[in-house]
Amino acid sequence: MSSEDTATAPQSIATTGAPNEATESIEQSATFEKTITLLKAKSDTQRFVGLSLLLPLLSRLSTPESKQKCLDSIDVRFLDRLLKSRKTEKKSEMEAQALVDLAIGIIHAFVTILPDAANQDRLIGRTNALFNAFDVASDDSKQQVMFIFLVFSTSGRGAAAVLEAGDPVKLYEMEKTATPLPNGKEKEASGSEKEYFRTITYLFTTASRFAPDLAVNAFRQIFPFIVYDLETKLGADKSAEREAILKLLSHILAHVPETALPKDENIPKRIAKIISTITMGPHRKTELSSIFTMLPTILHTYPPSIIFHGSPDKAESEPFTFHLINLLTADILSTFPNLLNEYGTPEYTNTANRLAASFENISVFVSFLVESLSSEDDEEGGYLLPLNGNQLLQVRSSLQDVFSQLLEFIRDRMDKDPEDRTLAKDPIITASVKALCLWLREDDSPVMRKEAAGALDAFLLLWECSTAETTDFRPWLIGALPTIIIEGGKSPKESWRELHGWNKLYAALLEIYKSASNDDQESILLGIEIARFLIGTAALEPATAMGERFIEIVSLLRISEPELRRQLDAWWACLANSCLQVAPSRPQRESAAERSRLQSLSMQLINAMIKWDHQEEIGVLSEVLENLDALDEEYS
Repeated sequence: MSSEDTATAPQSIATTGAPNEATESIEQSATFEKTITLLKAKSDTQRFVGLSLLLPLLSRLSTPESKQKCLDSIDVRFLDRLLKSRKTEKKSEMEAQALVDLAIGIIHAFVTILPDAANQDRLIGRTNALFNAFDVASDDSKQQVMFIFLVFSTSGRGAAAVLEAGDPVKLYEMEKTATPLPNGKEKEASGSEKEYFRTITYLFTTASRFAPDLAVNAFRQIFPFIVYDLETKLGADKSAEREAILKLLSHILAHVPETALPKDENIPKRIAKIISTITMGPHRKTELSSIFTMLPTILHTYPPSIIFHGSPDKAESEPFTFHLINLLTADILSTFPNLLNEYGTPEYTNTANRLAASFENISVFVSFLVESLSSEDDEEGGYLLPLNGNQLLQVRSSLQDVFSQLLEFIRDRMDKDPEDRTLAKDPIITASVKALCLWLREDDSPVMRKEAAGALDAFLLLWECSTAETTDFRPWLIGALPTIIIEGGKSPKESWRELHGWNKLYAALLEIYKSASNDDQESILLGIEIARFLIGTAALEPATAMGERFIEIVSLLRISEPELRRQLDAWWACLANSCLQVAPSRPQRESAAERSRLQSLSMQLINAMIKWDHQEEIGVLSEVLENLDALDEEYS
């Protein structure tokens, strides 16, 4: 497509109807000129004859100019009248259908031969009439209408025209009519032979980029209807139909913002029931793939308990939540062994996106699990955690296997290329690191800590690759690093020093402290967590370097006005104290001016913390003042 607002067309669209090179050029023939003359005539009869001659002629035209000349010669109002043909006293139903089919055939022919058809007003301007003519058209022409809309959907203007022209629910039904869904008797492989909902799929892909408001409005109309359609197809003999609908739904959910989903929880509860029924009964692997792909949107929009429901008190041998997590972990564990061999191939992208969705689901579940275990009781008197003790142990074991395989994959990637910064853009990594870090923070397995320590270089690479524009791994990593470094024994501490980890995190903290605005709460909170970690690991660093850091930190220390920013000041002061404690005696002795400044500002900070009742900061600042008093006494 030539326009800037045109999406990349599917290959089958781009090649369909391309003229054969061997086709005879007839632009100079009398037939061509006669057809043009008839198309431009004022008489509808002559125009009709012109269209009848044009239809077989179009595929034989060899130049873009001649094709465009034919389109420009057509009176589009006459085309609209043909599309509006209906049965009357003087016109039979068959005659009306023939006129409609002729008009549809003409438009279909042009969209197959004109590369910019999706941006031609003379074509996309017929969208309303095509919608209204669909029910009158023959079966073949109905398929042509859907193909025309598919081509229109490759451009922003065309996609907007389709969404504005008709009810998206009707479009959904039109597509099912033009390409009926497979019945339960069809073989498993049939789904790969024919594409279903192709037009709607591409329509949402394009509209989400170029007409997002229209895409959201269309989604809000069609979403409840798709859910209802799924509810009617939960029988064992309906898996082929469900497969097509689930694939469409997962695609649409991936192309609309989460804010587009309805606020009430009725629909997600119905979706949860659909998912439960499908996964607990006979189903196809492709159904699971679509479910796993769309689940993150549901889980990020609604309370996770809607999906992770059930009670261990019920007499269920395998509750839904337990079954769902087993399916997720089984999919990941069965894929990882060959994943590195797939890396760099076209198949890897699809696999990576599927696993990324599974890891997103696991990430939400781990968060839900931690919250459930830490909650003393549910406010509504219910039992939050839908797993009994034995099931919980099995889930823990499965998740540990998943994270072990993930760490092995990361290690293998780093061994192939230690400077592979594409690691930070891999969907598997961006989706899995959050879950991994949360698991490392909460789980006390020494085996997992040891395995994670073997990937410290990868974690630091991800830290350095973090940006606001892509993925910021730092808030997740800072939660896991204390577990790996401080509690992981001697080996990770040595690796940490060799990799200059302290300096890399200090550089990030320095940037935050110097540049973050007072209202940038996310950065300030991250800075506080980094400072806390650096304080705990300062003793691992060379003494001379810590003396230099002390001077730098004190020189930058200030008292900020907002409460949260002043908390960062407090931890910055504590970091200065930690560096001073590690520094050699000479820098300690010769830094009287810096110690005095730190003491003065720490006293102001502790007064502010007392005012706001920040007990932790009061405690650590008190330790700063005690240490400074001891050094003053020692060197006085």
